[in-house]
Amino acid sequence: MKTIILHVFLFFGIMAVAQNASFEVAKEHYDKGNYTKAKNEINALLDSDKTTRVWFLRTSIYAALLREGSIESTRSELIKEIALSMNKTKELEKEGTSYYTLTHQKLESLWSDELNKGVENYRAKSYEKAYEYYKNALMFKPEHPENLLYLAYTAQQLKGYQEAIATYEKLIKMDKVDDVSYSFYLLCQEENGATNDQFERLLQMGLDSYPGSKVLQEKKIKHLSKQRKYNELEIYLRELVKRNPTDEGYLLQQALNYEDIYHNNYERGNSLAANDYYEKARNTYLKVVSSKD
Repeated sequence: MKTIILHVFLFFGIMAVAQNASFEVAKEHYDKGNYTKAKNEINALLDSDKTTRVWFLRTSIYAALLREGSIESTRSELIKEIALSMNKTKELEKEGTSYYTLTHQKLESLWSDELNKGVENYRAKSYEKAYEYYKNALMFKPEHPENLLYLAYTAQQLKGYQEAIATYEKLIKMDKVDDVSYSFYLLCQEENGATNDQFERLLQMGLDSYPGSKVLQEKKIKHLSKQRKYNELEIYLRELVKRNPTDEGYLLQQALNYEDIYHNNYERGNSLAANDYYEKARNTYLKVVSSKD
């Protein structure tokens, strides 16, 4: 029995020595800038050693490969491995330890680099590149609202409406969407083939969530006009003008809608109603003109 125990101790002792030797070899390659060799050594070591120091060194090695950009792996593949190593390091360490703090600092730095590159490319209208950078940044912070919003905008620009919709809906559940972003979400729904009933339900949800939102009110005006729902639009505009009597935009929309109703009645031979709406349109246009004085 004593012999068996001694053999077990010897086995684990030899393994520990071998692991430490492999770690030192990987670290030496890293210190000398031989990052590919360091990567191969540290990945081989992971089969037997998944301690904090191994994951931390692996993070540093892959981050160096990312900076160097000299291996065949894509940027996204490298970032995926960096994020994995960082998460493993943070899982094994308590907040406040040196490993945890240094890893967190590296994560913040790499995340902001990818996000900023995404912004730069988006502004330059290089949407495919911007999309890749935003996706990379999300590997570091999968739930970051700003990052998700930028990804939704970019997917929308690339006509990836289903992905944009899914991302907007994730943000809506997180309560991280304003009325303007919600209007972009509605636009994606339209482009993705939402039915009128679906669109109107989602639009009303937006109006309920953002009462007084001019961008969504204008969205409803445009939609009702496009659907030729003139009577429904007349009622809606009447309420908006009642609440905003000097708003030139609402007055103009009301005048245009009266004109549409006038033409609709005129074409149907309903001269009485046509004359009535002609006068309403005329008087409302005069209000628009007087509001500019």
